[in-house]
Amino acid sequence: MSQALIIIDIQNDYFEGGAMPLSYPEKAAENAAKLLNHFRKSKKNIIHIQHLAAKPELGFMLEGTKGQQIHSSVKPLEGEILIIKRYPNSFAGTNLNNVLSELGVTDVVLAGMMTHMCISSTARATVEYGLNATIAHDACTTCSLSIFEQMIPAQQVHLTALAEVSNIVNLLNSDEIINR
Repeated sequence: MSQALIIIDIQNDYFEGGAMPLSYPEKAAENAAKLLNHFRKSKKNIIHIQHLAAKPELGFMLEGTKGQQIHSSVKPLEGEILIIKRYPNSFAGTNLNNVLSELGVTDVVLAGMMTHMCISSTARATVEYGLNATIAHDACTTCSLSIFEQMIPAQQVHLTALAEVSNIVNLLNSDEIINR
C-alpha cells in the first residue's frame, strides 16, 4: 500500500478577512497541518491542491490575489507536489491521476476545504480511479448554505457532505489516521 496525503484548497480566501470565510477554518487547517507534519516525518507522498477561480465572477480564489494563496499553516515545501485546479473535483482538468499512478499510490487521505464541494467531489472521483480514500473529517470544513429561503448551518452541511460519501470512503479524524 502506497499512501498520499492530498491537501485541497486550504487557501487564504477561506479564513477571516478572505473573500469567502468558512466555519472554523483555523481548526481544520491545524488538523491538516498535523497530518502534513506526520506525512513529512514518515516520508510519505504529499500533494497540495490549489484552486484558481475558473471565472472571475465567482469572486474568490482569483488568480494573483492574496486570497488564492495557500494558507501559511500548510504551505508546500520545496519539492512537494503542487497541482493547480479550476473545478471542484481535483482530478478534473489536472494531472492528479497521472501523478498518483506514477507514485504507485493506492490509498489517499483527503483534507481541506470545502467539505460539501471540493472534498466530496474529489472523494467521489477516487472511486472512479480505483483508489481507496479516507477523509480526515476534522481537517475539513465548509460554510452555511441557503436554499429555498432556509439557512443550513455549516456543521450540518459538513456532516451531510460526509454522510453522502460515507459508504465509499473511510471517515477518520486526524489522530486516528496518524495512529493507524
